[in-house]
Amino acid sequence: MPDRTKFVPLWFLGTLAVLVASQVVRLWQTDPVLWVVCDYSGRLGALALLAAIPAARAVAYRPERLRTSWWETLLWIIGMVVFFCTFCQWIGQVVTFWFPHTKLGSYPILYGWFYLFDLTVGLVLVAIQEEIVFRRCTREIFGTHWGQGAAMILFSSLLFAAYHWTIGLGGMASVFFFGIYAMLFLRRTGALWPLIAAHFLTDFVRFSGMF
Repeated sequence: MPDRTKFVPLWFLGTLAVLVASQVVRLWQTDPVLWVVCDYSGRLGALALLAAIPAARAVAYRPERLRTSWWETLLWIIGMVVFFCTFCQWIGQVVTFWFPHTKLGSYPILYGWFYLFDLTVGLVLVAIQEEIVFRRCTREIFGTHWGQGAAMILFSSLLFAAYHWTIGLGGMASVFFFGIYAMLFLRRTGALWPLIAAHFLTDFVRFSGMF
């Protein structure tokens, strides 16, 4: 029988605490630069914590081999962008229509070089941090106890949606279905880097105004 007291490692709880703390501080920022600094600090702090603890580092930063062909991997990447920009956005709008006042914060409007930096380097950081924490780590932790099936996929996606608590129920619904696709993507390909690339492209399309 598995030891339920070790169901969620302390290093994972600590990582979540760092991320949530930065979100809380971020809510009170009215200056766009300070908002982004808080956001980056939380994400970098979480990645640093994972790197500093050996047990966490063994999970978060272990190398993995791609199990799918290049063409199938590319289809998964394109599929993620299309899925988010169509179904996920639609479901988010529907939920927002019924629950319009659940949003606590919004992304700041940036200009000039800082906007370009955030649209490139910033979104790469977002993709790396969120995929390491909410895909690789959650798959390892919850998959150990629940296997690689529906329970692990649904719970990890719920946790990913809860992490986006500041953007309202509509945004959380959108992120929840994104998380399901992302975990299926990881389970199929076996490697995290294609998922990071797909996550970045999805956010780039969204925040650049292409969609």
